[in-house]
This record gives sequence, C-alpha cells and structure tokens, in this order.
Amino acid sequence: MPFIAIRNDGEGRVYINEYDNPKVALNGVEFACQDCGAPMIIRSGDFVQPHFAHMPGYEDRPCWYRREGESEVHREAKQRIASALANSPYFAGAEIEVEYPIDTAAGRRYIDVYMELPDGRRYAHEAQISGQTIAAFEERTKAYRSANLNPVWWLGGAAQTQENIAWVKSNCDYVGELSIKRYEHTLIDERYDGSQDTTYGNGKNGGYSGR
Repeated sequence: MPFIAIRNDGEGRVYINEYDNPKVALNGVEFACQDCGAPMIIRSGDFVQPHFAHMPGYEDRPCWYRREGESEVHREAKQRIASALANSPYFAGAEIEVEYPIDTAAGRRYIDVYMELPDGRRYAHEAQISGQTIAAFEERTKAYRSANLNPVWWLGGAAQTQENIAWVKSNCDYVGELSIKRYEHTLIDERYDGSQDTTYGNGKNGGYSGR
C-alpha cells in the first residue's frame, strides 16, 4: 500500500496524506510507481485509507512494494512518525519524506521516514515492529551509515525487547518507542518538560531518548 507515487507531469513525488481528498485534489494527474515505474491509481473509500495502487497488468514487474509487503501496523507507524517529526518545533525547516529511496552500499532501500535538518544532518527513521535479529539491525544500520545517514530505530511490538533496546542504545544515537494498544496504532507523543535538555525530547514522555 504505497503512500508515495511519482507525478507524470514532472512535479515529482506525491505524499497522499498531504491531501484531505486526494481524488479531488489530484484529479487528472497521472502517477507512476517510484520503484517499478508501473502506472498507479488512487484508492480510497469509507473503509479504505487513501493510498496508491498499481494498475492491473503490470504484475510481472519486480517491485519493492510487492516484495516487501508491510503490515497495517507498520504503515500506520511510519505515518505517525512522519507527523510527529513534522509537527515538532525542534525540527522546524527539516525536509521530511516518507518511503524515501536511498542507495546504500547494500543496494537501494526505501526509508520509512527520511529527515534532513537545515544544517545538513540526515536521519533514517525506521519503524520496527516485527521481530528482528541483532544481525539484521547491524546490517541495516551499517547500510544507512554507508550513505551518511544516522539511523533512528523506533521499536514496538515483538521488536521492543530489552536486547534490541540495549543494542540500539549502544550503537545508535537515538531510539524511539512505539505504543500499540487495543488495535489502535499510536505513536507515543513527543513532549518536552524542561527536565532534560535534548533536541529529541526527554525520552520519558515519548519521542527519543539519547544513548
């Protein structure tokens, strides 16, 4: 379920959540998948979250979106991470992109949420909810750093183990926390109460905690 597509009129990437009614706002615009190049359409409805979908007839094209199918929880998480970052005064002026393509030493990857600060620092925010081995954390972290990206892991669900939290805190600058309750996939609010002066919040009320 992609939230990003490429406009065929040369206007670049489109994040569908930027529109209250994307079918109306983007009426007449043609789209292509940013990975396989197949034509895409907008799908939405009373019980369907707005998203882009591949048009029928292109199933034979290899595509990251088909290969790396994401759960509903993961899709919700990356949208909430993007929203939290965009609405934080600490990141005013930052470029924030969902499903952002980046070429690393290990090949092309699509970052859940990419953030570039005005001073040029770049971050790869990744929601990890399903179980993942330490070896996988190491491999993905190394790949992002090869592209001069600072990885930020947001852990929730099966991935929110003490072992994973300890590894991320020891090997990355920041760790995020995802809270999933009663089938509502809620990102813990980022707040700041002045008790600990860090640019990523105090680590107690949500957001980030420095290592």
